[in-house]
Amino acid sequence: MTTEDTMPLMSPIMVNQINLSAIQNDLIDDKLSSNDICTMFNEFLLAFEHMEKSGETTTNMFLDAVEEIANAVLAILPYKLLDPKVLAHPLIHFLNQMLVDILSNWQTSQMRLNIQESDIFLKIVLIFVHAAEHASTTNADADRQRITDLLVTKKFLSLVRQQIEDCAMHKYGTNDDPNICTLGLLAIKLLQGSPFYHSMERNACLIDALVLNCIDSYDYIQAVHQLQYGTTLTDIDRFLLFTCWEHMPVASLPSQDWMNSLYKPGFVYNIYDELLTGFEHALDRPPPLTFSSLSYIFERYQQLLNVPQLPSVDKHAPNIIDRLIKILQSPSSNNPDDDALIILALETFYNLSKNSDIRAIMKKLHLTPLFKKYTPIEMGKKRKLAFLILAEIMDEQEINNDPSGITSIFIDQLKQLNPNEYNPDLDNTLSSLQALMQHEQIKNEFIKQDGLERLITFIRDGDPSKQSAKQLEDALKILWSCTFSNPEALNKLKQDQALMTRVNDILEKSKQDGSSTLEKAAEGLIWKVEKEEKFLEEQAAEREKKKQEKKRKAQESGIEEEDEEEEEESKYDLMISYSWADMDLAHRIFKHLTENLGYKIWLDQEQMHGSTIQAMVRNY
Repeated sequence: MTTEDTMPLMSPIMVNQINLSAIQNDLIDDKLSSNDICTMFNEFLLAFEHMEKSGETTTNMFLDAVEEIANAVLAILPYKLLDPKVLAHPLIHFLNQMLVDILSNWQTSQMRLNIQESDIFLKIVLIFVHAAEHASTTNADADRQRITDLLVTKKFLSLVRQQIEDCAMHKYGTNDDPNICTLGLLAIKLLQGSPFYHSMERNACLIDALVLNCIDSYDYIQAVHQLQYGTTLTDIDRFLLFTCWEHMPVASLPSQDWMNSLYKPGFVYNIYDELLTGFEHALDRPPPLTFSSLSYIFERYQQLLNVPQLPSVDKHAPNIIDRLIKILQSPSSNNPDDDALIILALETFYNLSKNSDIRAIMKKLHLTPLFKKYTPIEMGKKRKLAFLILAEIMDEQEINNDPSGITSIFIDQLKQLNPNEYNPDLDNTLSSLQALMQHEQIKNEFIKQDGLERLITFIRDGDPSKQSAKQLEDALKILWSCTFSNPEALNKLKQDQALMTRVNDILEKSKQDGSSTLEKAAEGLIWKVEKEEKFLEEQAAEREKKKQEKKRKAQESGIEEEDEEEEEESKYDLMISYSWADMDLAHRIFKHLTENLGYKIWLDQEQMHGSTIQAMVRNY
């Protein structure tokens, strides 16, 4: 008869009351030394060894003992586990081995882990995750790496990889195995960059598959409910709600190497579509969402709608726009968070308006009157956001109705520009102003209201180590716009040698840093201010030289000179100039005019700069 057939035995105690009290007291007085902890660990292992040698150990007793030890270690202040003496203790290696055993059992059983195994798996993972998260500020990377180095044996990585692949290949719906989320926490927090494969592309695709399994899970749905009802979030809740979304395969989804991927684009897009639908249902279900959960859903909505080539964007974008409109049209008079809710709705509207597809939907809805409600001076932050949105969605006629008023809002905000201090609040201001500069009325008002001076000072006198590359890029583009059809502005920039020296420095640094968009902005302004006039003179001289040479040859040959064709064969019928945000639309127009109508079009497919500008001037 085996021990399993007899009456259940009481599990022996692994952590005595003295050690348990010492751990609990240490949370208050912080007095446990590494020697104290190692002494405790010795006692834990001795108790465990004594249990195993008793010959009466059942599976339940074994799991109870491991869980009791894991609970005790998890209760110790995490940073103390990073002490080299503690981290090298055999008990830490014992816990590591337990992870290997649990993964092996999960892999070979073709079944799920039982409830207690799942709890132990999560607790041991949290021991290492908490330690890594409490790494010292002075040596954080090295501390975290020591945790990773402890775990990443060849066998361990192989087991993790096999389990991720198995979970991905057997995914038939929403994931209902909580251990996959624990596996995700382990892989994302502790194994990032580890060589599951020799190919980095396959490693990345492995993590993508795991992240998708985590967010497409019942645990994620439960975490959203926890957030909605204001319940305290667990480590897994926070991982699913926030960390996973930092690793979502969104930015490069259409261009990924799907030969290495475990999922095809259509499958991933379907998951995103279901997530958006789930968020819509959450917005409509009573009771009303808390401000924090509403903010969370809006943020996730923005993230998903900005997935490149998302097929369902036209289905879901109007839904969120409709809900945002209702918030702005009918604010609750008795809601203490009303102002915060309106600002949240405006911020969401603005972020969505930066997407060209969604911006087109907004323009069709003629929302200008809605946002003008929030433009009076007393509206404060709401006023700024409203004008940022209007800058994105207004058409030419609406802008020309009040170019002075619109421009003055941005000029007021530019007064906060400090050349020697980065102000993140001005990121959106400069970005939206840059988009508005395509309108001549705005450009003229900007120069008239001394906006040019403010940006010249910002660029020329700034501290390179404290300035944002994106703000510099937008500021350079605005100055560049001002030089077109405005000789006075162009001459002003030409005469400011200190400014152009700084712009040339920005150009060289952007090349070194690999910042292509900043490089193009600097190169474009340099071309317009320093090179265009000379280049055009050289072109005119070259044309005159060719004309005189042709006339001379005609006279020498006695043949009457033929009329010069108005356009050489290499010339273009039309040039399409467009802003960065409207690139896709410009390319569709280009394709229609060239393929369907036979026109020869100049289109800046590389976002015009440098030699591209020269080629355009030469051929247009």
